[in-house]
Amino acid sequence: MKICDNHWKALRAAIEERGLAGFISKDAEAAIQNLTAAFQDSPNKDAFDPLMQASFAIWGNAIQAFGIEIIAANAPCPLCAMDNHAMECKDANCNNESGSDWIKFAADDQLENAREMGLLGEPN
Repeated sequence: MKICDNHWKALRAAIEERGLAGFISKDAEAAIQNLTAAFQDSPNKDAFDPLMQASFAIWGNAIQAFGIEIIAANAPCPLCAMDNHAMECKDANCNNESGSDWIKFAADDQLENAREMGLLGEPN
């Protein structure tokens, strides 16, 4: 599953707007090291990467919303899929969340995680 460039940029901007840019891994190698450490020791302040954690939350929600097919090689960006669903859904019980909504929720959750870990003001 891949988030398209436009939504990835929006997700990164949302993380940055919340003052969490200093916690984003500097490159792919650092991201892999941080993710490995985060999976071994939770919560690990040194391994906190709000951009990756937010993207994992989005991917998890996408699998729940659209089923396992969303991880197929030819599947759309999960946030684009949410945008399409929000525009097309006629179900009165649907809250019609968009990709932008999911980005906001994921970024807000990472801000809360940073606060809970006492990380604000201490970028890694």
